[in-house]
Amino acid sequence: MLELTGFSVERTIQAVMLANLITAGRVGLVFIAVWLLYTHTVWGALAAFALVLTAIIMDWLDGFLARRTHSETPFGAVMDILGDRIVENVLWIVFAHLGLIPVWVPIVVVVRGFVTDSFRSVALTQGETPFGKKTMIKSRLGRLIVSSRTSRTLYAVIKGVAFCYLTLSLSLLNAPAGSSTADWRAAHEPALRLGGLWLVSFTVVFCVVRALPVVRDGLAQIKQLKAGARVQ
Repeated sequence: MLELTGFSVERTIQAVMLANLITAGRVGLVFIAVWLLYTHTVWGALAAFALVLTAIIMDWLDGFLARRTHSETPFGAVMDILGDRIVENVLWIVFAHLGLIPVWVPIVVVVRGFVTDSFRSVALTQGETPFGKKTMIKSRLGRLIVSSRTSRTLYAVIKGVAFCYLTLSLSLLNAPAGSSTADWRAAHEPALRLGGLWLVSFTVVFCVVRALPVVRDGLAQIKQLKAGARVQ
């Protein structure tokens, strides 16, 4: 049987399918979490926290399996980004709707996603990928910021902490009046909201910074394509 980097073609295909199933699974968990958040109950918010945390772990597992089985593909990279976009955008929008964060947060994140994904779609037509050996990012600094494992892991951790913090904060806000939890919340709510705002703001800034090399190299690539079209 034809071998591909130490694994059979069949096993590689199975690994790719498993990674994509994990991506679909974490998206499904987030939608269930959203439904639980809108029950406006303590236990609903806590259950949502457990699902969001599970989705975050599944995101790490997805990438780990792809690297471990050497089954990273352009399609898998696109699916991973698609899953990230759905999870991020849905949660940011829901948290804003529930009054936990300012509305500018989902606006910035959604616009940033549209911009970077537009440039990445152009790169894909040229055989380049968002991450990996064929990444569209040219400079060493750009690869460090955007596609290095350190940067991607750090962003995933910061983003995950922000999502979990906001979900747990909602469980406190849903505490029934007169309970000891509600009394504690009343005494500490300003600090909790301020801490959440700082955490979310840092996450969004990091998100935007990671987009800058994509925009720079994407614009350069479009300029080259235009120049090539003129020559032809």
